[in-house]
Amino acid sequence: MLDATRLESGLLQPVREWCDPGELVHEAVAASGLKEGDVQINIAKNLPAVSVDSGLIQQALNALLSNAMSYGKSDRPIEVSATRDDSTLVISVADRGAGLEPGEETKVFQKFYRGPRTRPGGIGLGLSIARQLVEANGGQIVAQNRQGGGAVFSIRLPISEAMRLPGAESVATGVSPRETIEAEVSAVKAAAARVSSAK
Repeated sequence: MLDATRLESGLLQPVREWCDPGELVHEAVAASGLKEGDVQINIAKNLPAVSVDSGLIQQALNALLSNAMSYGKSDRPIEVSATRDDSTLVISVADRGAGLEPGEETKVFQKFYRGPRTRPGGIGLGLSIARQLVEANGGQIVAQNRQGGGAVFSIRLPISEAMRLPGAESVATGVSPRETIEAEVSAVKAAAARVSSAK
């Protein structure tokens, strides 16, 4: 909640870094306290790294996981997935609860919103904060009902071009953050070697 307030006031700016989508998901699930049997994780292969503030995105994911834990069925696992939709990374949290009432798809992200199925406790800020955190990273968050019952909340983040360094080839976004860093370091060393040999 503090980060969302600071984002609104402009006091907090996202600190972007190249992040592996699978790591973002697994770390958020670990922080949520969900047990192995309570969650199913599906990470698509060869997902590109994304340039985001990992701490803010994980906070947003934690809010979605908390919401799924509150409204999903206790005997059905929460499903968390990461996939690619053209130039967008999509991280989804789905449950098998009662789902959303008509028109709630956007209302649930409003501050202090408490729908007809809202359980006692809380003040209706969790999903609103999640929206702010995602939008601060240039993304979107959407909600919809799913076939077979339940709801799915999706974080959509743009997949951007990797950084270019002088004398280096463009680093493909399909590589991991570690590979990206290694490529950048190699490019710097190569540039330094060229400068040294020219002297």
